[in-house]
Amino acid sequence: DIFAYDLSSGLLTNLSEANKGYDVNAKFSPDGKMLIWQSMERDGYEADKNDIKLMDWQSGKITNLTKNWDDSVSGDVFWSADGKTIYYTAAVKGTKQLFSLDPKTSKVKQITNGNFDVNEIFADNKNSLLVSRTDINHASELYTVNLKNGEMKQVTDANKDVYANL
Repeated sequence: DIFAYDLSSGLLTNLSEANKGYDVNAKFSPDGKMLIWQSMERDGYEADKNDIKLMDWQSGKITNLTKNWDDSVSGDVFWSADGKTIYYTAAVKGTKQLFSLDPKTSKVKQITNGNFDVNEIFADNKNSLLVSRTDINHASELYTVNLKNGEMKQVTDANKDVYANL
């Protein structure tokens, strides 16, 4: 479950008590008005579809943003700096790709496509994200992802010497 703890009163509130499945990875929007988390609907079914739920912090209203999306969120979830987009990773044909989600319309868009896994999402600017990427032949390295066309550029090459000796 997702809990909120009020430091001044000591009050502990279960925000996702109505959901009996697994709730994890809560993150506030940059302005603090919205809270997202990953959520599974059913208790005891750990292979359940993992959705992104959004809570309006003031009203307490919870919306399942990926309810009508057929796939399952399977990795990191990240707010854009302006709070207008949620980025996340999900499995696609044996890989893990990067997606964007509009929290107002629930529109999902796949950003990357390739024989690699996008794992963590670290930072963003208006045009790109900084992510970690790995594939069957390479350990995790940092890449930038162009948000318009999905093009990736490698930023780090920490294992260059190791690969040269293989």
